[in-house]
Amino acid sequence: MDNSSLIDRFEAAWQQRDYGAIDSLLCDPTLAIDDAAELAMIDLEYRWRFPVPVGVETAIPNSPIVEDYCQRMPALPAGYRQVWELIGEEYRVRLQWATAPTIDDLLLRFDAYSREVLEKMIGRLQQEVPHLWLVIVRGETELSRTRFHRTLDVGRQSIGQPLPFAEIPVADYRKLIIAELDNVTVSRNQLRLSRSSVGVQLKNLSSQVVVRFGFRSRLLPRQCVESVVPVTLSIGDLELHITR
Repeated sequence: MDNSSLIDRFEAAWQQRDYGAIDSLLCDPTLAIDDAAELAMIDLEYRWRFPVPVGVETAIPNSPIVEDYCQRMPALPAGYRQVWELIGEEYRVRLQWATAPTIDDLLLRFDAYSREVLEKMIGRLQQEVPHLWLVIVRGETELSRTRFHRTLDVGRQSIGQPLPFAEIPVADYRKLIIAELDNVTVSRNQLRLSRSSVGVQLKNLSSQVVVRFGFRSRLLPRQCVESVVPVTLSIGDLELHITR
């Protein structure tokens, strides 16, 4: 089968959410190794970005990792270069759309590669994926430094949630907890930060707490603005520095 035709059919199956066709193409035992790797890399991004609905059975699970593809695609395990590229793609996709695996996780899973080799790959991919930094400061003390690539919510701890400065999944976003449960100067759902063409979009999710930002500016409850970076926001006794 012509490679471009195969890729087009696979992309079309994903866009139509035709999971039967996706599985049929992905798990074809006659796939050449390069074709298998190409489909696996496309599939990785789709499944991390657009999880398969609950109750739909597919050959590859949601939140897939390299090993899932090696188990279902016979040609893949024999390809050293292709598996290496797939490891990089898993890291890139998870870095951009979820939480990237740690270096220790990768070393445990792929002991054929040295720490130095994996660290070089991680460093390169971190530079390629657009990101911003959120640094939380109280007085002269840096409390937290978080790299984010997609929407990040910021707020106070809720019942059952971990202490500051944990980052947890909440609905379609991730939440960075910046204050303990009893710190009412920060709302449970305080800010939503998103990258924008200008720099960063700031949305005050709170119905009561005003956020100070920039030079004598205020972000009123429910207000949404865009700002260039770097920019500094203040909530209670915390300063939030957003930089590239």
